[in-house]
Amino acid sequence: MGVILAFGLGVGVYLLSLYKGFATAATNILFGQIFGVSPGQITLLIVIAVAVLIAMLTLYRPLLFASIDPEMALARGIPTRLIGLAFLYILALTVTEAAQIVGTLLVLSLAITPAAAASRLTVRAPVLIATSVAFAVIAADGGLLLGLLHPTVKASVFITTISFALYVVARLATTRHRLRRTVTATR
Repeated sequence: MGVILAFGLGVGVYLLSLYKGFATAATNILFGQIFGVSPGQITLLIVIAVAVLIAMLTLYRPLLFASIDPEMALARGIPTRLIGLAFLYILALTVTEAAQIVGTLLVLSLAITPAAAASRLTVRAPVLIATSVAFAVIAADGGLLLGLLHPTVKASVFITTISFALYVVARLATTRHRLRRTVTATR
């Protein structure tokens, strides 16, 4: 559902770009102004990114344990509620800061779709995280490059499209792999 939402957002911004009326303010709030980022915003984003990275490295193991088996984590003395709240605050901080630059809806697209694609390819947490980040970087960088090559279409359209394409490819790859395994098992 989140992947379809993200793809629909890309289609929506494309349709807004075709509209010749006064939709600039709505587009900027929802999809951001990626190429209009000031040096001060970039500095603030870097500081927040470093703080978030440090916080996530600190919380990684207990958060993973609490996410996989909350009862066992609680029995082992891990404050699961506190860790869950800390994660929500870190996520809220990240989304709030990024939304100023890339827009509210594009943040959701970059948070949901790469993770959904990565989860189709692996269940191992470290590999899933690395793959998800790689997919998000590919979508963001590819979308920015295509946005520079095609200035009449916002980069957000390309970012969501690349992100959705990665999900479709991952889904088709896993479906194909499962079919191949089923055919091999029945022989």
